Amino acid sequence: MAFLRLVVRIMGRISTFRSYQFVVLLAAALAVVAFYYFGSEKQNFSTTTKRIKQTQVSHNTNRNDADLTVDTRLLHPDGSEEQGGEEPDLEMDSKDFKHRKRDGQVDDRHFHALMMFTKVDKSRSLQDKFRVAMLSMVSFHDVVALTQKLFPIVEAMQKHFSAGSGAYYSDAIFFLSVAMHHIMPQSLTRIVQLDLDLKYRTNIRDLFQEFQRFSPGAVIGIAREMQPVYRHTFWQYRKENPKTRVGEPAPEGLPGFNSGVMLLDLGAMRASALYNQLLEPSNVAKLADQYRFRGHLGDQDFFTMIGMEHPELFYSLACGWNRQLCTWWRDHGYGDVFQLYYRCEGPIYIYHGNCNSPIPDD
Repeated sequence: MAFLRLVVRIMGRISTFRSYQFVVLLAAALAVVAFYYFGSEKQNFSTTTKRIKQTQVSHNTNRNDADLTVDTRLLHPDGSEEQGGEEPDLEMDSKDFKHRKRDGQVDDRHFHALMMFTKVDKSRSLQDKFRVAMLSMVSFHDVVALTQKLFPIVEAMQKHFSAGSGAYYSDAIFFLSVAMHHIMPQSLTRIVQLDLDLKYRTNIRDLFQEFQRFSPGAVIGIAREMQPVYRHTFWQYRKENPKTRVGEPAPEGLPGFNSGVMLLDLGAMRASALYNQLLEPSNVAKLADQYRFRGHLGDQDFFTMIGMEHPELFYSLACGWNRQLCTWWRDHGYGDVFQLYYRCEGPIYIYHGNCNSPIPDD
């Protein structure tokens, strides 16, 4: 039987599992893992829930203990279930989920896992068990160790793309996406980086399919900025070049990028001579001087700047994958052109409540 190993890269330094809040945070992380890897078919979840109810009596001996229930039965496309015995004909590698074809058809089965626990704040024993289970299922990175590796690579960028020492985006960690291909293991070839202020309206697993749409030479998938941020930031360059597309709204213009949702093809980033040349301090300074650029939004500014010169490095995500809700610039001098940037046609998959904007309930 093939085994599915879940690996979640969670930033932060972990020192203790005694905090109830931290356990809740890890539970949220587990939920994200399950949402991405296992799908969201209600029929399967109902099947699992029914079986839990049927076996509740036999699991009633210790209500403070963890009850781990895994649905190992397989759901066929016609809705019937396979009771086991035959091992699933499924292959997966470290890059993608590659499904072996059976009789010419792609095997697209879902796997569901359910971990149940309660009263975690009152049970040290349960906290310890949860700690063991989580550490065997996910991976953690020490933010200090990552920053130490990252700082020499991005140090020169910080003066161009942050508001100075002490500013929110001044920390080197906000440039992680820029050089992640250098500090992550070679076995990690693709990763999606997401902001915290997002709301998902679809299975996040669908986002990974966008990697297949990258054109040759593209290394990063990212959505356009939906406010006239860079119309403002590039003001001097625009004044000196009145016919430029820089800072103009899409589709004809180059409005810049928003880094709230990013697809990083680490393999392509490692292989791209052009991209790695652009990381060199002399080239960063050259472009910043050419475009009269002085930003404050970390990696987003860097990607926006090099995208003005080398758009072929980027795959443009549809705005529905990063539907930004912030309207700050509408009320700060750009009300006349704001809608040209803010409009978003097509389905919305992810809401982005940037600048603390409220996210719709739907």
